[in-house]
Amino acid sequence: PMNGSEILRGLVEIVAGRSLTEWEDQALRVAFLEVKRRSDGKRVPTLADLIPVLGDTAMLSSTALRTPAAADMYVTAGATVAFILDRLLGAYSGLFDGETSKKVRLNEKLTVFDVSQLPDSGPAVDAVIGLANAWLMGSLRRNSDFVTNLVLEEAWHIMGSPNASWVRSNAKLARAKGLSQVMAIHNPSDVPLGSPGEAMLKEAQTIHIYRI
Repeated sequence: PMNGSEILRGLVEIVAGRSLTEWEDQALRVAFLEVKRRSDGKRVPTLADLIPVLGDTAMLSSTALRTPAAADMYVTAGATVAFILDRLLGAYSGLFDGETSKKVRLNEKLTVFDVSQLPDSGPAVDAVIGLANAWLMGSLRRNSDFVTNLVLEEAWHIMGSPNASWVRSNAKLARAKGLSQVMAIHNPSDVPLGSPGEAMLKEAQTIHIYRI
């Protein structure tokens, strides 16, 4: 299954709207491991715990950053990721800044992620959907004894977002993971030309077209 640093990288990339650089990815990975070490199983670390340690050169060996210029690049990369996370937490207070609510159960036969109350503008919907997919893929890798139906309502939103790449990836792993993806799209024209979403539509095994 995806590890914590991979899930974090995916989240930051969705919020930033781009891929992380090698320096930013390293700063995030080192900060994640440090926060995990400090928690020592006593409590669940949160995104807010990451921000203060991103880009902290004290967590690296003296040989990792051989020159002052390299150290400056590492600090800048960490600060950039910290700004991205800080903006996310500030814009969506109560959504990403705490532990998973105790009442949430992710081990039932039917699991629903309702994003209808989230704002259409901004990264909130894409971020939640990306995290939901990370959970799903981890669950399928741990237990492949079940046939899973993934129903994506209003899939046009996903097909035009960074999440389109994992939708296509899931399709290629569908048989091995016992996964069937069902996507509801109102207007195919909403899917950007040349995007992973367009490729996914072309690769779909079954297509139903309804006209009112």
